[in-house]
Amino acid sequence: MDSMLATGAARKRGKPASGAGAGAGAGKRRRKGDSSGDKVKSKGGGKMNEEISSDSESESLAPRRTEEEEEEELEETAQEKKLRLAKVYLEQLRQQEEEKAEAREFEEDQVAGRLKEDVLEQRGRLQKSVAKEIQAPDPADIRILRGHQLSITCLVVTPDDLAIFSAAKDCTIIKWSVESGRKLHVIPRAKKGSEGQPPGHSTHVLCMAISSDGKYLASGDRSKLILIWEAQSCQHLYTFTGHRDAVSGLAFRRGTHQLYSTSHDRSVKVWNVAENSYVETLFGHQDAVAALDALSRECCVTAGGRDGTVRVWKIPEETQLVFCGHQGSIDSVQLINEEHMVSGADDGSVALWGLSKKRPLALQREAHGLRGEPGLEQPFWVSSVAALLNTDLVATGSHNNSVRLWQCGEGFRKLDLLYDIPLVGFVNSLKFSSAGDFLVAGVGQEHRSPKETSSGKSGKKRRKEGVCEDVDGINPLNMLPAPEPEGEGKKETDQLKTVDENAENKPQENKGLMEKSLPSEPSPTLKKAEVTKPQKKPPVSDPEAVKIQAWWRGTLVRRTLLHAALRVWIIQAWWRVKLTQLQESRRRAALENFTRKEWAAVRMQAWVRMWRIRRRYCRLLSAARIIQAYWRCRPCTSRGFIKGYYRVTANQLHLELEILLGSGPCIVTECIPLPIKQ
Repeated sequence: MDSMLATGAARKRGKPASGAGAGAGAGKRRRKGDSSGDKVKSKGGGKMNEEISSDSESESLAPRRTEEEEEEELEETAQEKKLRLAKVYLEQLRQQEEEKAEAREFEEDQVAGRLKEDVLEQRGRLQKSVAKEIQAPDPADIRILRGHQLSITCLVVTPDDLAIFSAAKDCTIIKWSVESGRKLHVIPRAKKGSEGQPPGHSTHVLCMAISSDGKYLASGDRSKLILIWEAQSCQHLYTFTGHRDAVSGLAFRRGTHQLYSTSHDRSVKVWNVAENSYVETLFGHQDAVAALDALSRECCVTAGGRDGTVRVWKIPEETQLVFCGHQGSIDSVQLINEEHMVSGADDGSVALWGLSKKRPLALQREAHGLRGEPGLEQPFWVSSVAALLNTDLVATGSHNNSVRLWQCGEGFRKLDLLYDIPLVGFVNSLKFSSAGDFLVAGVGQEHRSPKETSSGKSGKKRRKEGVCEDVDGINPLNMLPAPEPEGEGKKETDQLKTVDENAENKPQENKGLMEKSLPSEPSPTLKKAEVTKPQKKPPVSDPEAVKIQAWWRGTLVRRTLLHAALRVWIIQAWWRVKLTQLQESRRRAALENFTRKEWAAVRMQAWVRMWRIRRRYCRLLSAARIIQAYWRCRPCTSRGFIKGYYRVTANQLHLELEILLGSGPCIVTECIPLPIKQ
């Protein structure tokens, strides 16, 4: 065995084995000799070592280290080897466990981050920045869906983004397929007073809402009714009544079947659609409410129209927050998330709101530009707004032939214009899909409410309107129609206008032409017919006179408005004082009447209690008088006398009289109850 070890050692060292004598002891002695020899050599050749470079030193150290390692391996016993291998194995296990722990922590961090994002998204606090990813819309991707006879008033998109519901002033509701663009179902108009007809609306449909699970569809009209439909089959389920004027806004609370409704009667009502029940009514607006929206929280927001306020209704607390910032009628409002919302008004402004502040965080005036003659410009009012949920993307619509896309700045402190999409007509409704890959716009020739247009006409004769939407998966937004061509295209639209005017006399002949026509600007001939009084235009050579006249007209208008506002304020102050006095006088009269009634009741009770006592006392007194009179008349013929006694207790009077008259006595006994005063 020693010879074999020696042979192996010799092989490792690269030297021939000399036999059994070349063992471990010889190796030890050899190392000592080598080290001593090295020391001698270093002493003898100091100068030579000084001249050797560092590279040569490193090259000479490398073989020495390998030799030392080989020598240590030779000196290692079997037990030490096992111990060394065990330590190496344990080190490997430790490294593997550390790697697994790191991977587990990384996965847990990912899961925790995803859960946190889900919770924030449900609470409406997860804000995503998608506005920078929006591409410019391509007019080639426009899709136009036609089917309504009058202006479209409202739209909803199903939660799965597979269908669109549209309603119009022709009292119909149409369900469209997003993929094919075909009609899936049509809810026709219902005739007033007709029995046995299929259910439907008989007046203009002004608002719609769909539940977050896509089960229920609610629609409201001008006849004060709210109809509940099954969204999948469009079957009528319930009808809610209770509003006293036109229903102008509907919204489902996300994740529930709780429905909020608002009306021109200035009230907000809460319904439970699943149980077909009414919950409560909230009051606070001073004018007809124009729009309503809600998310996951048990609250809703409303646009107050001409009262100039946006209100947040907290249903459990039965309180409301009032926000003021617009100068005109607020016609539209929508929640961006649970903490912020956007609104549009007829003064042309778009406002971003935070629920913690009563003033707008950002206010974009003249969002869609101005119209009118120089010096008399008026802003285009904002007829509809839409916001992609929990993002920084907002869309607004008006009647200036465009839909504008906006980006909300950091902290919702500003609005930056992204794109201006050409679109002819009134944009009465805008809706983003749930995924944000397309935008739906409901277009008509007049506003959803009976307001005057820029030409001063409401438009009784209208052509078929369209729903514009895009389902292209490349662009995240809807592509809307391009502006109407000039020249020959304009002549063609003028001809279609003339055809539309004669539609009442020949409805069947012109029906095909009406379906092919697009909304366009009024023809020059119609514009000339509308003008009744020619306007005096100042000479172009004197622009200063034009400016002075415009300034003076504006001053007169402002002064008139100021005087009217002052009168209104004075009347309101006087009426408040008068109302306080009237209420005080009514309160005093009611208090006096109550006091008189209470005193009369007390007197009546006392009289009733004393009645029995008085009656018995009167009887006894009458008997005593009769006896006395009889006794006075016969004082000489008879000998008689009266004796008796009485006993008074807490509540009774015991009286006993013995009358001796003639031969036989007469005994009178009476027990009179006494009143007890508490």
